[in-house]
Amino acid sequence: LTPAPTREPVVVAGMALRLPGASSVDELWRRLQAGDDLLEALPAATGGKSGMGGKGGASVARKGQVQDEGVDLALWGLSPAAAQRMGVEQRVLLGLAYEALQDAGFADPRALSARCGVFVCGGSLPHLRADLDLDDLRAHAPVAYWEAEIGHDKDYLAGVLAYHLGLTGPAEVVQTACSSSLVAIARGVHALRAGLCEIAICGGASFSPDAPIDAADGMIWAADGVCRPFSDAGSGTVPADGAAIVVLTARRVARAYAVVEGVATNNDGARKGGFSQPSEAAQVEVMRLALHDAGRRAAEIDY
Repeated sequence: LTPAPTREPVVVAGMALRLPGASSVDELWRRLQAGDDLLEALPAATGGKSGMGGKGGASVARKGQVQDEGVDLALWGLSPAAAQRMGVEQRVLLGLAYEALQDAGFADPRALSARCGVFVCGGSLPHLRADLDLDDLRAHAPVAYWEAEIGHDKDYLAGVLAYHLGLTGPAEVVQTACSSSLVAIARGVHALRAGLCEIAICGGASFSPDAPIDAADGMIWAADGVCRPFSDAGSGTVPADGAAIVVLTARRVARAYAVVEGVATNNDGARKGGFSQPSEAAQVEVMRLALHDAGRRAAEIDY
């Protein structure tokens, strides 16, 4: 049986992350306070282009990089070959889910007595499988080939986490492009409120190619390879690796990072000049929906 529906406050009880220049929440906060530039120059040897740009632009050779730390083989009972077939996004998310649950106060995340749901997203780009000879595996080791396909396909991210952690709540992969991680959190809040689970692991991972890209006119990439949020000098964004997990619950906890009072999702539909151009009206609408869900007025929000 699942828990009864609730409108108890949903709290962020645990967090874990791997971002460029930061392997913990505290470290990220310190780097942000210091105003550190967390992007790195790509080695000239990488060469080539990702094909994500177009004609008439400069090449951006900077990126926010996260090192693949691998996975704790002893903890999960994996062989080195099995860990390699798992894929970097699965490996990183598995470790972060374990770490975030411990941060939330669960000393042994694999001994959870509560129903725990998983709502995550991933990139699952073809370059992540470059270190595997899939043709050889397909021909000589069909079981290993199947494991590699599962390990590098975003469709299995949630199921793999639930399997290794022994979680019995809903396990869903949420893919809505740039908004995927935030929508995953909204899905987790809705699941908690509906009584589908007592704890929700939400977040995502994305690892991009280590290669320069084209900053062509009309694209989102910063030609100088520098992100300048909210500045008139800003010319775009820069690719980066990253992964983060939050643990949500409506249970009473000893401490919480934050309370999630309201969530909302919507879509621009055709109310915009082009597919990748956000709609101002839809942005206003979704904020109003979230305020309504929280029972708050806009004047009560100060940041």
